[in-house]
Amino acid sequence: TVKPLVTTAAPADKLICPVSGEEIEESTAVRFTYNSKVYYTCCNGCKNKFLKDPETYAKKAETISKRQGKPEADTK
Repeated sequence: TVKPLVTTAAPADKLICPVSGEEIEESTAVRFTYNSKVYYTCCNGCKNKFLKDPETYAKKAETISKRQGKPEADTK
């Protein structure tokens, strides 16, 4: 049997690119700060898309991954 993909509101512990939806590794992800919060994308192309519509992608990032949108002071 194939398990259906469950999209829950509870963010995963995995790091997910909010633009592509791909799982990413912190060591290879593109890290940047928006609104004093740290976000990660899988590549610079996704980072540029994020920054063109940051409010939408910031909300999406925090919804799909607990590791997105942490205050910058907590990530140093």
